[in-house]
Amino acid sequence: MEKQLGVLCHVSSIPSQYGIGDFGKSSFDFIDFLAKNNLGIWQILPLNTTNIYNCPYSSSCCYSFDEMYVDPEELLAQDKITQNDLKLLKKLSKTKKVAFEQVKAEKAKLLELSYLKIDDKTKQAVKKEFKTSPWLYDYSCFRALLNQHNTDNFRNIPQEYWNKNSKQYKQFIKVNADEILKYGYFQYLLNSQWQKVRAYAKQKGVKILGDLPIYPDPNSYDVFANANQFKVEPNTLTPLVYGGVPKDDFCKDGQNWHTCVYNWDYMKQNNYDFMIGKIKLLLTKYDILRLDHFLGYVEHYEWDAKKQKVGKWHKKGGKDFFNALKQSCDMSSLVIEDLGLDRPEATKVRKMFNLKGMCVVQMIMENKKNLRYLPDKVEQDSLYYLGTHDNNTFIGYLNSLSKQEKKTFCELLNIKCGSNKQIHFDCIRKMIESKSEIVILQIQDYLVQNEKQRMNVPGQAAGCWEYKMPNKYEAKVAKTLSKIR
Repeated sequence: MEKQLGVLCHVSSIPSQYGIGDFGKSSFDFIDFLAKNNLGIWQILPLNTTNIYNCPYSSSCCYSFDEMYVDPEELLAQDKITQNDLKLLKKLSKTKKVAFEQVKAEKAKLLELSYLKIDDKTKQAVKKEFKTSPWLYDYSCFRALLNQHNTDNFRNIPQEYWNKNSKQYKQFIKVNADEILKYGYFQYLLNSQWQKVRAYAKQKGVKILGDLPIYPDPNSYDVFANANQFKVEPNTLTPLVYGGVPKDDFCKDGQNWHTCVYNWDYMKQNNYDFMIGKIKLLLTKYDILRLDHFLGYVEHYEWDAKKQKVGKWHKKGGKDFFNALKQSCDMSSLVIEDLGLDRPEATKVRKMFNLKGMCVVQMIMENKKNLRYLPDKVEQDSLYYLGTHDNNTFIGYLNSLSKQEKKTFCELLNIKCGSNKQIHFDCIRKMIESKSEIVILQIQDYLVQNEKQRMNVPGQAAGCWEYKMPNKYEAKVAKTLSKIR
């Protein structure tokens, strides 16, 4: 199979005249650029609704699109908004980083204005979608409930509204039918726009690699609507345990993610329908789906929610779950994030189901077991990276090494220990020469950017995810491609 080159670049990072990359011209232009330069895979981070820290991996609904990605130009073309409504957004195009708070506020205004001009045909289309996608109706009701009670935590809503069969709930949805339809319309619009992006990418020969976070936010719709699927207190739905990991290559103190953990025993009784349903739905949005934190599907780690202390490993899911998943999904469309801690059971399951894994060059020196990430040891079924969104940029990584560490690194890769840029390009060439069929670089590494431009730092909540590409990126990326090909 011919070597495929791809790029890891979240939609939010793409240059746009509206302050953030979206499901409009910015994405179409980026796809054109990828196709022109034979970059056949576009990997993105989760597109689901994000939390207050804008983290794609702590979602308030894994099924939904974040409303900040709406394309304003389509609304403008349909006369649902005016140029005057875009003034503040256009000013945000000049910020060096994504100004999430302002962008989200302005995009919310545009969607509200758009709904004021919704026509009957679109209303009927949304209502039809409610019937074919039950989660969408429930999620829209959930959003309306939160809004009516002025909260982002459903536990602040009186419990009589938690029960769909209660008189209070039935009365609520009757009185607030228009607002429920509004939230459904927002998601209907976003899905329509995203499917156009996906279709255009397919037309141009670019595959989109999407991402499914392992756990949802405790305040999420996922937990509210599917409480039995999680380890939560049955009356208050507060987490009994939190998801996370003990110390590993990314974080020496371990990570407590403060996310809910699945009740795998309950899911097993129901043939894992909930988890499989999530994966199947996400596969309608992407060509390839990355399962974040693969270990969590085989052997997960729990933190004690009350004492906030480290817990222990639990073997759940594993072979039994993936056997069930295999009956419903094309396993060749999945990629697993199997980085960090090396647990034998996870390796066994991965090989049993021929799942594509990941290898990261930056992790080679952090653990002797990671020598399998060396170019001459990487297997054909692993996607090869200099670094992922959790890592530094590669130039930033080289900047962080001592002279001796850099020398050792170059000896391991059998490349000359020259300037950082020389090491950067030589390393990518080695990756391309490896057995791996797919090599994916962060857009920052195509642009040869340093540590100031990294996407996020694991374990750090504030100040992450704000990276924005420079407006004139094409020539710089093309130059890198000419050096490595």
